[in-house]
Amino acid sequence: MKLKMPESQNSNYLGFGPDKLKADSGYWTAREISQQPGVWQDVARLVDAQRDALDSWLAPLLAKPELRIILTGAGTSAYVGKTLAPYLTQKLGRKVEAISTTDLVSNPDQYLLANVPTLLISYARSGNSPESVGAYRLADQIIPDCHHLVVVCNTEGDLAKTARQAANSYCLLMPEPTLDQSFAMTSSFTAMLLGTLCTFAPDAIQLGKATAAARHII
Repeated sequence: MKLKMPESQNSNYLGFGPDKLKADSGYWTAREISQQPGVWQDVARLVDAQRDALDSWLAPLLAKPELRIILTGAGTSAYVGKTLAPYLTQKLGRKVEAISTTDLVSNPDQYLLANVPTLLISYARSGNSPESVGAYRLADQIIPDCHHLVVVCNTEGDLAKTARQAANSYCLLMPEPTLDQSFAMTSSFTAMLLGTLCTFAPDAIQLGKATAAARHII
């Protein structure tokens, strides 16, 4: 559901005033591009606040040398996993794979291994696409030792609701402004990517430099 555009919003975004952006149907895209540096700081604080809970949940999984980690999502969300997989493979010293939900749902037996403990990390802006929940449920059906880290921007979405009700899942909810209202995924994409890095490689992030550079460019 689209949010109502704030009537009192007078801020300029990307050098354009609100009237121009609204007339060209570019208001939300420009706003959500511009908000990213602040959103990144909110994501880092959010993960830090859950650090103990996250580490406690992940520790017994990462202690399994045979653990398989799959990063998945639909559409643009799938590219979060594709972007992160090579770096996390290097950082964690284990194979991290990016497989889209469309592949998992259409050919689950070709991608999911029943005899291998698996951590499925799912990315979604809304969490309402059928393949998002479908991949989650198929993994549970096929893999006896399956756990889920759900990184999502919509607390009311089907994927978030499913994960919150499951004992084998951890739902990492991104800040509310990351539920992008524009067609393009902007702050939702970067927030989910950063949230994963903050979870698995917090020492590798130079957030101050990144936000300062982004603000300068924007």
